[in-house]
Amino acid sequence: MANKIFPVFITLLVIIVASAEALKCYECQYWDGKLADGTTPDDEDSCENGKTPKDELSVDCSTLEYKLLSDGRYFGVPQSFPGLFNMGWKDSTAISPHQTNNNTAYSCVKSTLDGILLATNETVRTTYRTCVMEPNTTQSLPDKCYANKLSKILADIKEPVLASFFEGAEAAWDGSSDAGICSCSEDNCNGAINSANVSGFVLVVSTLFAYFSKFL
Repeated sequence: MANKIFPVFITLLVIIVASAEALKCYECQYWDGKLADGTTPDDEDSCENGKTPKDELSVDCSTLEYKLLSDGRYFGVPQSFPGLFNMGWKDSTAISPHQTNNNTAYSCVKSTLDGILLATNETVRTTYRTCVMEPNTTQSLPDKCYANKLSKILADIKEPVLASFFEGAEAAWDGSSDAGICSCSEDNCNGAINSANVSGFVLVVSTLFAYFSKFL
């Protein structure tokens, strides 16, 4: 019986690996408000929180060029990501997937900020959706969401790469601003993600594994 079940596990493993290597995420930004110089960043209306971005905003994470989030961390975000708060993103050395080994994990991320921008003392709402790459591992970020006031959310977040999205933000935003971030590892899962909309893929694979293990 074990010989019959073994091919099933191999198939599941192939599905898992294929999904990690070909992960697609939405990459875009939405910005409702003005910067200190009175200008408004280029943005995409369909990227707004609560909406599903346009199909053409879905990208293959393995085709993008990345930059380190901060020195010493093996995480990255696409070079095109604005990085309005952590300016070190722009100065770091670019990383391409082909420069890493085959053990590279991708995840989708969506972050939001809604509150007072200190430079203008006006309310600004932002949404960022993008890919995150971590070389030297096959483990994607967990399907997880955090939501709190900006002054408190960094203490809640357990994953360094997710915390990096808000590092330096308190210097630009009022601490009472509403902040949120979600990570997931299913195609385009950062399209309209919330705390209840985690990857169903993980649940399906876990269920199948539990079922077939009864025959071993």
